[in-house]
Amino acid sequence: MPPPADDDSAHGCDPATGALADAYAAVPLLNCLLREVARPVRREGGHRVYRLPGGDRLLRVRGTRRPAEPEAGIAGAWHRLGHTELVKLVAEELRRHTGLSNHELPAEMLDSRDAVAALLAARAGATPPGDLYLRSEQSLLTGHTHHPAPKA
Repeated sequence: MPPPADDDSAHGCDPATGALADAYAAVPLLNCLLREVARPVRREGGHRVYRLPGGDRLLRVRGTRRPAEPEAGIAGAWHRLGHTELVKLVAEELRRHTGLSNHELPAEMLDSRDAVAALLAARAGATPPGDLYLRSEQSLLTGHTHHPAPKA
């Protein structure tokens, strides 16, 4: 399935870096959503389908530990979610699940994605450090894989 038509990838970077930043940033958002509120429904080939109880919607993702390529079930068809749409969906579902509204969270999620894009762009032009410990620390690009805004 092609990416969504709306280009909402990270600002100020080339499209490839923006798409990679979107993919990296989607993982903690999806992990948080799937762990906290979603309920498994079924498997469809390489996808897993979950029910989002807040709006009784379906969400389909590829993979398990590092979920990717989120799609929403709308009117009997799957529609790929862009990063901004995913942020909106996660914020809505968490608000419905907790009963609390956090107006800062969506901005933090978007800022986190932009920080990942900046790190990817900087890393592309940098020479990896010779020290293996330092190299391993610098490879931790996105931080905690279950936090919705790990780089905010």
